[in-house]
Amino acid sequence: MSIRDVALKEGTCRELLLYLHCKYLSKYGEKEDDFEYAITDFLRVSGIDWCVTAMDMMGKLDEMKKAEILKFVVQCFDKSSGGFRPADGHDPHMLYTLSAVQILITFDALHLVDIEKVVGYVKSLYQKDGSFFGDQWG
Repeated sequence: MSIRDVALKEGTCRELLLYLHCKYLSKYGEKEDDFEYAITDFLRVSGIDWCVTAMDMMGKLDEMKKAEILKFVVQCFDKSSGGFRPADGHDPHMLYTLSAVQILITFDALHLVDIEKVVGYVKSLYQKDGSFFGDQWG
């Protein structure tokens, strides 16, 4: 059963307003003093990845604050393990490592981190049955 969260009335604009989507996505993470920002820090790298990917798909990647994003992603890199944290103060995890690597690839910036260390991190989480642990604790 399909459920809609919004009912559009007759005469309502039914075109995709890309400029509004771009405006919203390009501002992701700007309200650092908001409660919502604080309680969602564990999603930060993945959220940035979603925004960067969407903007790239819309041909608007140049509207993202590339330097700020890359600075943040590099700060999330854990040099001792080779994994990425979702934000400062968290532990590295496979999911955030994937998101961070995707961001770096999208911006052609893999050179900013030690890729061999990242590969080592991913390999360290590999299990004999072919699956992966998400983090060092399994």
